[in-house]
Amino acid sequence: LLILDLAIPRDFEPAIGDFTGVYLCTIDDLSQVCQRNRREREREWPRAERIIAEETARFMADLHHRATAPTIKRLKARADEVKAEEIERLLNKLSTTVDAKTQAEIRQAFDRLVNKLLHPPLESLRDEATKGAPHGLLEALKRLFQLKD
Repeated sequence: LLILDLAIPRDFEPAIGDFTGVYLCTIDDLSQVCQRNRREREREWPRAERIIAEETARFMADLHHRATAPTIKRLKARADEVKAEEIERLLNKLSTTVDAKTQAEIRQAFDRLVNKLLHPPLESLRDEATKGAPHGLLEALKRLFQLKD
């Protein structure tokens, strides 16, 4: 039998709880349970704050990466356009003297050149996005490479 005595003053004598099979729960008992639960929650507070800080940082990094993605895509596309134009121009000039294997080597060399030239600025942009505010570098890249929004 469970008896909840929430009255003040008490409606039941404390000795009732001594009988076999009788559980007397008073407002004081509930208060102790509440205080114990509060202490347990307070101990978890630093962990909750750490989780919130980590997830906020992860969200913000993702948000900044998303902001940089269109510019990176446009920059790579523009570089690929220029590369393709210049390869075709060179191969047209050399068409009679260059075999297919050499043409493939020329294409690979241009690919490596473009990738090596773009890697540092794109890596810097990604680093800035991870740190938080890539907007200045993002705008500089747009302006330097004349990328349209």
